[in-house]
Amino acid sequence: MFKHTCYIVGAGGSCAYDFPNGRNLVEQIALLRWAPGVDLKSIQDPGLNAFSRLQKDLKWAAPESIDEFVRHTSPHHAAAAFGVALCLLRAEQNHALSLDHEDDWLRTAFNSHTESIKNDPEPNVSFITYNYDRLIERHMMTRLAGYRTACDFYDRFARIPIVHLHGALGTLSKIPKAGGTPYIFADLNADTVVAATNSASALRFFWEENQDIVQFDRARRLLVSADRIVILGIGQAFQPLSRLLSGFSDNWWNGVDIFATAYLLPQAGRERLLSLISKARKYKLCTHTAKKCLTDDVYA
Repeated sequence: MFKHTCYIVGAGGSCAYDFPNGRNLVEQIALLRWAPGVDLKSIQDPGLNAFSRLQKDLKWAAPESIDEFVRHTSPHHAAAAFGVALCLLRAEQNHALSLDHEDDWLRTAFNSHTESIKNDPEPNVSFITYNYDRLIERHMMTRLAGYRTACDFYDRFARIPIVHLHGALGTLSKIPKAGGTPYIFADLNADTVVAATNSASALRFFWEENQDIVQFDRARRLLVSADRIVILGIGQAFQPLSRLLSGFSDNWWNGVDIFATAYLLPQAGRERLLSLISKARKYKLCTHTAKKCLTDDVYA
C-alpha cells in the first residue's frame, strides 16, 4: 500500500486534453487575430507592437518550440510570454472536461485517490507540473464539487498540493458550474490583453535562471514524502526533470517506485528518460498513453 503518490506532469499531460504545445503553440501564437472591430489604438498597450513583431518572426522562422526560439532571441521574451498566456487562456476557456475523453488520465488519477481526497487531513496525492495552465486545478475542483458542500469544498481542494514549477496563469477561485467557467477569454480585445499581461508576468521559461525557488523547494519536499512517483507527458524536457530529481540520497531512491510514460518518444529519448529513473527501488517505462499507463501499470 503506497502512502503518497506524486505526479510529475509535463506538456504531454495537457496535450492529452488538446492544449497547444510545441510547434502547435508556435503556430497559434503566430496566427492570433484580433476580434472584428477592435480599435488597437484604444487599448494603449506598448507591448502589442512587440507582439506583432514576434508574430512576424515566428512565421518566418517556424521554430519547433517557443521556449527555444525565445532562448536565442531575447528581445522577444516578454512578447512570447504574453503570446503563450493568450493561447493558454483561450485553451482553458474552450476546454471541456469530457467524461469520455480518450486519454482522460486526470479522471483516472482522481478516482484512484477519491477516498483520501474526500476524507484524509492530508490527501495521499500531490502534483508537480511544468505547465502554466490550470487544467489540474479545474479538474480537481470540478470532481470535488460533485461530492462536497460549497463550504467544505474549498477546504478539501486547498489540501491537494499542486506546484507549478515555472509559474501559472493564476489561481482559481470559483466552482465551475454547468454553462459557466471561471476563466476569462473570448476574442482578443482590451480585456484579454489585461488578463494575458497579468498572467504573463508570472510565467518563466524552463531555461531562465530567475525561477521560483519557493515552488522548487516545495516540489522537492513533496518528492521526499512520496513513495510512488508517476511521470506523465514529460516529452524531451529532460533538463528540468533532471534538475528536479538530482541530489536525492540513495535512501530516498531505495524507498520509491517510479513510473514514467514514454509515449511517442524516440528510442534515444526513452533511453534518456530511463537513465533518470533507473536508480529507484522499482521503475518502469510505459510506452503507451498516460491513462493506459495508470490503469495497466501504476494501479494494476
